[in-house]
Parts: sequence; structure tokens; C-alpha cells
Amino acid sequence: MKRYAFGLTLLLLATSQMHGAGMQQRRKAPPAWYERAAGQINPDDKDCGSVWEQRKQDFINQLGNPYFRYGLGATGAVVMLGATLFALYVRHRPPWMLRHSPSPISAGTTNMHGAPPARRPGATTITSSFAIE
Repeated sequence: MKRYAFGLTLLLLATSQMHGAGMQQRRKAPPAWYERAAGQINPDDKDCGSVWEQRKQDFINQLGNPYFRYGLGATGAVVMLGATLFALYVRHRPPWMLRHSPSPISAGTTNMHGAPPARRPGATTITSSFAIE
């Protein structure tokens, strides 16, 4: 019985050493598609997270600078003024700049081609009984 136990132990030790040597000789698996894509986008393997954090800290430090705040406020005011002027320009266009005068949406009597709106068979028309003075 001791001979079989010794032989079995010797066999297990030999196979485990051969298995370990076989694991070292295996080739690495080729990189996955997303690893190849990341390698093409960032070939130097640069840590973009640390760069982002550094830029964020620089921006936060700039917020205390009065010149930065003045520039940011002036830029915001110019953008708001431009948006307001554009909204006023679009809302109060002169009639010669409009394609359809009066607008078919506000008039309600013609479609965008100048024809009366098409009516479906069996559709009812809602009319108002009061007049606007």
C-alpha cells in the first residue's frame, strides 16, 4: 500500500511540474477588438484622466481671477444680447421679408400654397358665434 501511495505522489508531482511548464510556454491571446481600438486612439497610453483633473484644477483656480470673471461676464452679456436681438429680429420682421403675408397659420383660410384647406368628407366645421371687435 505504501508503494502505491509513494508512486501516486511521485506521479502527481511530475505531472504538476509538467503542467506548470506548459502554462509558461503558452502564447498570449491576441488583444480584443476594443483593446486594439484603444491602442489606435491612444498609442502612447497616456493617462487622460490625470490630464483632465489637472485642467479642471487649473480652471477652478482661474475662477478666483478677476480678469477671468470679467471676460466670462462680458462674453455672456454679448451672447445674451445677440440672442435677444435675433429673437426680436425674427419676431418683428417687416412684411417684405415674409414669404406669405398674411401667414397661413394665423389667417387659417389658406394653406402654404395659397389654396383653401382641404376638407375631409363627413368632417364638421366649428364656427364661432361671437365677433372680435
